[in-house]
Amino acid sequence: MSSLAIENAPEDVQEYSWHRGANDTEENLIISYNTTSHSRRDGPMYSGRESVSIRGTLRIRRSQLNDTGNYTVRVDTINDTQRATGWLEILGHRPVVSRSFTISGSLLVLLIIFIVLGFTHFLVVLIRALFRHYSTRYLLHWAQ
Repeated sequence: MSSLAIENAPEDVQEYSWHRGANDTEENLIISYNTTSHSRRDGPMYSGRESVSIRGTLRIRRSQLNDTGNYTVRVDTINDTQRATGWLEILGHRPVVSRSFTISGSLLVLLIIFIVLGFTHFLVVLIRALFRHYSTRYLLHWAQ
């Protein structure tokens, strides 16, 4: 399972929306969660393996190679909208994880990726990024 979690989200969040790709357009919507009505809405990119928690964490069950790509989260509050985009790459048996983030506003995003190794081992890669008005690139390698 892969999880993309949001940390330090604003107090007055009304909706979390996760999109496949670098834009938060309606046609790229995977899933959204409305915190006031406690309702979930599946979008055109929903595959049946995604879920979103009440704190906005996107979970992708049975992660596959074709889950590789950009993911964008939009956090809507009463007075503001914040967005963050990251690159998720899932590779074969020996994982190499590459991340490229552009974060607008001051949203702190904590991305947690669980990559299954065999049947019982998990690799957890934690990446924290807090940036304003610029982007950066992270390259992480794991070796046995």
